[in-house]
Amino acid sequence: AAAAAAAAAAEAAAKDAERQKDAEKMFDGENHGQVPDAKARISMLTAKLLDVKAKSIQFEAEISDVNAALDIEGLDKGFFAAVQLREWRVAHAERMKVVFRKAQADATKANGDWKIWEKRTEEREEGEDEDFAALRAKVVGELKALISARDEADDKAQAVAKELEDMGSEDPEPEGPKDYKADDYRRKPEGPDELDGSVVEMYHSFGFESVKRNNLAYLADDVIIFTVGNMTQILNLETQEQTYLPGIDGRGVGMVMVHPTREYFAVGEKGTNPNVYMYEYPSLRLVRVLSGGTEEVYSCGRFSPDGSKLATVGNYPDFMITIWDWDKESIVLRSKAFSQEVYDVSFSPTFPGYLYTSGTGHIRFWKMASTFTGLKLQGDIGRVGNVDLSDISGYAELPDGKVISGTETGTLLIWDGGLIRAVLVRPDGEGGAFKPCHKGMIEVVRFDNATKTISTTGADGHMRWWDYATVRDAEPEDDRIEVLIEPVKEAAIGDGAGGLCSVKSIITTEPDHWLVQDANGGIVRVAIGEGGELGESRQLTSFHGGCINGMDISAVSDHAVTAGSDGTVRLWAYAERREVYRSKFCAGATFVQMAPAYVDGSQRTVIAGFDDGVVRILLRCSDGFKIVDCFKPHNKRVTVAKFSPDGSVLATGSADGTVFFLAAKYPKSPPKAPKLPGVTLAPIGFAKAPGGVSALQWHENMKEHKLLVGCETGHAFEMKAPNWKPGQPDSVDSTITFEFEATATHYTFNRPRPTAMSIVESKYPPVGDERDAADAAEKAAIIEQKRVMALEAEQLQKELDEAERIAVYPVKHIGYVPFTGGNFELALGGEAAGKIWECQFGAKDPMRGTKTRQSALTVTRASISGKLSVQAFEDGTVRVAPSRGKSYWVGVVHDGIYGSVTGAAVTRDDSFLLSTSSDGSFFVQKIGAGLLAERVPATDAEEVTSVAEDPTPAVEDITDPTKYSFEEEKIKLAEDIARAAAEEAKLGVRGYINKLRDDFQALLAENEARPPHERLPREAFEVDPGIREVVETETQGKMEMVKAEYAWLKERADLQLKRLKEFFLDPVESERVVLRSFGSGRRSFSVTSFRVAKFSDELRADIERCHTTELQRKTAGTGARAGLTPGKSFRKNAADEEEEEKVDPEAELMSHGKYAEKRAKRKAREAEWREFNATKPDPKYENPDDLAAIEEANRTRGDFKLKSEPDYVVPEEDQQFYDRKRRQILLLEEAVHEIKMEFNRRFLALRAVRKSAVDDVRSSAKRIAEITVELDDADQPEGFEALSVLSEPFSATPLADEYPTEFRAAATDEELKAHDEEQKAAAAAASGGGDFGGFGGGGAKKEDKEDKEGDARKSSVKEDANDEYSLAAKAKAKAHPRVSLTAAAPATPFEEAENATVRARLKHERAYLVTKRRQTVASFDATLRAKRREKAELEYELKLAEMKQLTLNRELIMLKKFEQKENELDGRLEESIQAHVNLCNDIERREEDLDAKMTERDGVTAKRDKVIASFDNLVAADDEHRAILFKYFLKKVRRVKPRASDAGSDSEEEDDDDSEYDSEEDEEEFLPEGCEEELYESVLELRERRLDEHYVIKDLDKEIDAMKKELEGVKKKEKAANTVVEKLEVDLENYRLEKQRRLYNDVDVTVMLRSRQLEYLHEGKLPTTLDNGLVFSRETRNSLRRRIDELIEDKASLREKQAQLRKDFVAMQNTKEEYERRNARLDARATEVQMFKYGSLIDLEKLEVAMIPKKPVEALKAKLRDTEQANAAEMRQWVQALSDAMDEMHQKTAANTECLEQVADLTRRHRDLERELVSTKKTAFVDPEAAKKRETAERDHLVVVVNEQAREIEKLRNEIGFLSVKGNPHTVRF
Repeated sequence: AAAAAAAAAAEAAAKDAERQKDAEKMFDGENHGQVPDAKARISMLTAKLLDVKAKSIQFEAEISDVNAALDIEGLDKGFFAAVQLREWRVAHAERMKVVFRKAQADATKANGDWKIWEKRTEEREEGEDEDFAALRAKVVGELKALISARDEADDKAQAVAKELEDMGSEDPEPEGPKDYKADDYRRKPEGPDELDGSVVEMYHSFGFESVKRNNLAYLADDVIIFTVGNMTQILNLETQEQTYLPGIDGRGVGMVMVHPTREYFAVGEKGTNPNVYMYEYPSLRLVRVLSGGTEEVYSCGRFSPDGSKLATVGNYPDFMITIWDWDKESIVLRSKAFSQEVYDVSFSPTFPGYLYTSGTGHIRFWKMASTFTGLKLQGDIGRVGNVDLSDISGYAELPDGKVISGTETGTLLIWDGGLIRAVLVRPDGEGGAFKPCHKGMIEVVRFDNATKTISTTGADGHMRWWDYATVRDAEPEDDRIEVLIEPVKEAAIGDGAGGLCSVKSIITTEPDHWLVQDANGGIVRVAIGEGGELGESRQLTSFHGGCINGMDISAVSDHAVTAGSDGTVRLWAYAERREVYRSKFCAGATFVQMAPAYVDGSQRTVIAGFDDGVVRILLRCSDGFKIVDCFKPHNKRVTVAKFSPDGSVLATGSADGTVFFLAAKYPKSPPKAPKLPGVTLAPIGFAKAPGGVSALQWHENMKEHKLLVGCETGHAFEMKAPNWKPGQPDSVDSTITFEFEATATHYTFNRPRPTAMSIVESKYPPVGDERDAADAAEKAAIIEQKRVMALEAEQLQKELDEAERIAVYPVKHIGYVPFTGGNFELALGGEAAGKIWECQFGAKDPMRGTKTRQSALTVTRASISGKLSVQAFEDGTVRVAPSRGKSYWVGVVHDGIYGSVTGAAVTRDDSFLLSTSSDGSFFVQKIGAGLLAERVPATDAEEVTSVAEDPTPAVEDITDPTKYSFEEEKIKLAEDIARAAAEEAKLGVRGYINKLRDDFQALLAENEARPPHERLPREAFEVDPGIREVVETETQGKMEMVKAEYAWLKERADLQLKRLKEFFLDPVESERVVLRSFGSGRRSFSVTSFRVAKFSDELRADIERCHTTELQRKTAGTGARAGLTPGKSFRKNAADEEEEEKVDPEAELMSHGKYAEKRAKRKAREAEWREFNATKPDPKYENPDDLAAIEEANRTRGDFKLKSEPDYVVPEEDQQFYDRKRRQILLLEEAVHEIKMEFNRRFLALRAVRKSAVDDVRSSAKRIAEITVELDDADQPEGFEALSVLSEPFSATPLADEYPTEFRAAATDEELKAHDEEQKAAAAAASGGGDFGGFGGGGAKKEDKEDKEGDARKSSVKEDANDEYSLAAKAKAKAHPRVSLTAAAPATPFEEAENATVRARLKHERAYLVTKRRQTVASFDATLRAKRREKAELEYELKLAEMKQLTLNRELIMLKKFEQKENELDGRLEESIQAHVNLCNDIERREEDLDAKMTERDGVTAKRDKVIASFDNLVAADDEHRAILFKYFLKKVRRVKPRASDAGSDSEEEDDDDSEYDSEEDEEEFLPEGCEEELYESVLELRERRLDEHYVIKDLDKEIDAMKKELEGVKKKEKAANTVVEKLEVDLENYRLEKQRRLYNDVDVTVMLRSRQLEYLHEGKLPTTLDNGLVFSRETRNSLRRRIDELIEDKASLREKQAQLRKDFVAMQNTKEEYERRNARLDARATEVQMFKYGSLIDLEKLEVAMIPKKPVEALKAKLRDTEQANAAEMRQWVQALSDAMDEMHQKTAANTECLEQVADLTRRHRDLERELVSTKKTAFVDPEAAKKRETAERDHLVVVVNEQAREIEKLRNEIGFLSVKGNPHTVRF
């Protein structure tokens, strides 16, 4: 054993030595033992430590998992060992990624440890003792510990692995997939009453989610798979056999996808954190479960081409795309796909690692890219540019890497690198017109590599093929992005029933046929010929396309009828698993119901409602439905219809908010026989409801004529039905309208809900009663918490009330409760769902609520037999329960999100359960014996006739969607009758006038046909010549009337114009002005000014307030809260202010004389001392600037804080608040406005320059033309060149947009003329060709109008080319040629010289004008071009400002959200600070009162001490009665005091405090024997004085104790208040930090960068995305680099400075010690002098104050002089009296001296005689006792004398002491 222990110890020592070497090697690295730089050493060790940490954490995690699994009871250890070892090998890479992330976190912590080591290193470098060896030893020790931990983890891992290998096989490999059981994942019964799901079995499915994309796939030949509701269905197309896989997660199936090998298929479900389930085919065994891909719904998925990966995309709310390694059940990559629905996802067939997704408004290109942190999924959203945003469903990848996709508008988009390269459209006629490639959404895009074609199809049902080469080479033109392209071929895809398919997806994998998913509810097989042409289409299945809105069953046969939004009403033979027939109508069916037996005894009548408001009465025949009645009572969808209990009235409800009543008429039937089918309905009338009607229920008692109505808006009311019998007093009068006022009783639902306080209390821990608090702090905390809870509850209650006020609870079901006297049950949606409420009209709250499910009830009905009841809900569940018993069954077969159940019923024999939902599913389930044992035997159904054979008459269907309803038809009919009557009267008058006009024209023609001499003059045709005047007068009057009318119209137009100006022009401060260059054509360009809006008064006032606030902030400095700083600092400030305000009472007296001089000297010395002492540094003082700099350096050392980091702390000066941010926005807006206005001012100045230039150019052009005419050289080169300059294009005429304000009110003649013609044409068109038959023509054509408007524009905006001057000059030269002077008369030489001079001057002037014109034009154009560049730069800056405004606005919105709570916290903090300040002030006041009270007690104590000292003066120390008198003096005597309750009476009461008195002291007092009574009375009087002071001191002590207790209580309150303040400050700071983090992290900031500013290279090239880039200014980066050098230099200089400071410190320390010794000597000298002079230390200032006269100096001097004079006179008198007295004294002294001499003689003689006598006695008789007594008496006398002398000495000593301290006598205390 000893040997084994020694061996183990040796092995451990060897391992320890090896670890030591590893640690030293790791530390030294490549430095070879040299001292590395601190940061370099940190980086190196952190990187190496990462590996150590990673391995350790990896094994610890795996060991933990293994041990946890090994502890599971009943686990097959061998199987687990095999699986675990396989997972270790297979999933090593994935696990290492997780381990790496954990190790990174640990490395971050380790980095913090290295920072500590770095700090220690710096300390070592600064110090002189610590060396590198010590640091190295510490670090090596740490590394050694880490290595030891790693080795221990390795040992543990090896031990566990060995244990697993022992349990498992040698090399275990899984024999197959894991054995999953789907039932383990499915929902279990919720309670003992819920039956197992197996009691109801799936019988058949009549549904197919045809509108779901890619919901069809081949599993095998003739075997397809698709989803419907909460079911995955497998259908054999040959045998029509159905196989069902119920959903597992309970809320539906989102997608199904088949593996490329067809051996597996994946089912993505819906629910809370749903899974993807992998099934094996054909065994249908669950082999894999993929978890964690999305939160609620899987919307689509796709396998990779090789089948190893699966991509899935979730729907709302996360929209996550997940790449799975499905065989390993592991997630490879995850990312957010988009923020809206994704339709499809697919892997690239050509480029590995690439994926594509498309959906609502987007297409995205994904790449699995390797980054420095691992593999990531990076997605680029396709940028549409100027193309309209569109939903994208179908797409395909082309061989060159481009992608072609469809759109919802039918166009094709070619994507290249995330950008649209071209938009493909088809040509439509000539002129470049085009049309989309398809009509509607393109759902399928496929590329066929064999034929090099692209095929597309979609909602229009046409398949078109496009040539790949043409698509590849498609290049748009410069001015458009559309490219015209023709399809190679096209074909229609039929639905097999005579129509076209609305294609959702196509399976093209089979060579001989395609399988098409038709959105109309069918699956179509399309044959494919050998050449690829489409053949015959055959419909394999047909279901409802889309939502099934209603379902009902027959009570007499095994038939069910359904109505769908696809417009079909279908009849199903559910027991036979087939559809019988269907009828399609022009609108979607919204409601269906079979008429009850009391309406149609054969149960063949079907009532169907539709989207367009039409109600059809259908009769079920053997071969189809027969329409026996059709009418339109509503304008919107019909939601419900109910026959009255007697069948006489049908009530229909609609979403238009009306309830229509129709009277039923039946064919005659035999007596007591069931009614025959063929009911017809006649309108009675309708009543309006508060909202769309959703539920109706008749009262069973038809005598009541009552009807319950429920609305989608949550309203419920009971109305009385109208009387449908005509002629009755209360019948509806439908002569004018069908609407009638119904008598209704409304019910307001008040939902029971918890109170706000109960909700708040549930969030907080229980709060006790403040009266039970242990101390004041706890009590304050309880009160504060209650206050906070009350405030929160109050706010929450307001929010709850507001939410309840706007909440809508749509009525889902309403019905009378039998035998309750009018109570009714109500089922609601929204937050009120989950219960069936029993209500009563007139009651405020519901009477009771029966719990159902946490979803809205949609269907509730009993079976035909009455043995079962069915309830269905919005979440797709169906609940069936027997009428007796508590058991029930819940089925989840429909979609839980989109599958609200619209119909549910149990068949007539209780054998089947039928249910339909809005997801398009229709299930027939067979009810087992576990739910209902006894069945109702089914009777054979009667045979029904065909449509042709049935005798019931049919009616014509309503196919026009614009047909009027009953009410509209009545209103339109009345309007048409009135309009026809008016037209008839108008046509009668017009016909008579036309006849007269024709007769008059005939007379005129006949008169013109006669010879001239027989013709009558025109005046002869005037029947009444005076009538013209009358007509003219009437015409003039009418004109005046028309003028008056038009004056009103003009005024109205002026007002309208004014309003338009106020709305559009008044808010504009500067309009947009266009300034054009002088050039034309390609050389022309223009510049515009900025259109600037005026600031509103409110905005301008806000800006002014901003400036005022900013000015006040700068002048004020600190905020209002600076004065509210709690604590001692506040009291200190207040005391300082008080001290500053205190005035020295002796200041005035000390301001003059020698005292002032002394005082000034002393004050100067004190000031010098204070100034000198102020310069003395505090040893503990640290400069705040230095501390701040150190803290900032520590905080930012080695790290540049980014604002986007979550831990970024915003400096105080950069804190953002709502007001500050709004002020920033306002100031920015003001700056932008000022910049624009400044540019506009300079722009308008340039416009003025242009105007003056135009005037100059025009005048110079005119002058050039005149000179050319005068020189007559237009045909010569010089003149021609000058005139050609005038012919150059020159835009000179001001345009309307150049002077918008001036041209706005101007109108040209052409515009006025065009306006008149437009008015005339409009009047002619309105009158039908003119009044009285009209001779005028029709209105002007649109083209003529446009041409005229164009001409008007051209006339007002024409170009002035100055051609008129050049042409005029040329014409004038041709018309008036200059005549040669030599031809008329020869010119003299002088005239020739003069003419030559004039011509030279004119040519020079013309050349100057030409040059000036060109320079003017060129100069202006250059200036304008510079202005254009300036505006471009300015627009760039303004765009940046706009982006900044948007960012600021987003920040403002976010700050607004935080403002309320921040203000609340700030307000609470202000209140708490104010309360704390008040408490501090109260403490200060109480402390001052306490100090005053203690000072008062000290004064009273001093008085008592004086009284005690008086006793010593009164009673001599040698008095024989001193002891008893002193006892009496100190005796405690009970005192009586007046009663407080009766101050006016003489009654008194004894002191209650007897605790300090003993019974012994109650003995009777008496005058001591031999004591003087006066002394005794004086002692008693002193005792009374002492007792008075004693009781005063006692009362003061009580008051002091009480004040101390109160002070302690207030201090506790102050402490609690301070705690509250600190907590609120922390809360406010944390809230502001959260606000700043949200502000910096949640608000995106747009930064515009040029390509030259990008220095972010990935693998040597620019990355495709800059998501991982960092926007960092170059200046900041360079400054940081410079800062590094500066810090190095600063460090060196600081070291030098530190060394010098140490030397200076030593020298100054020596100097300080020398000065301290000198000061000690001076203090000792001063003390010695004062003690020598005064006998004690004195206060010179108090001494001087005591010596100050108490009156003014001058008055005292005057009084002093008067007193001196009076004293001098009196002194003289006294001197004289003294002289006289001295003389008298001398005389008396002489006489007394003689007497004394005589007495002395006599005394000597007497002494001699006595001596002689004594000697005689001594000698004669000596008595020893007498001698002894004499000696004793003499000794006593001497003692008395000595004591008396001692007292005299003491008195003298006291007097000396009193004189030495100037009035402060030494008091003796007993």
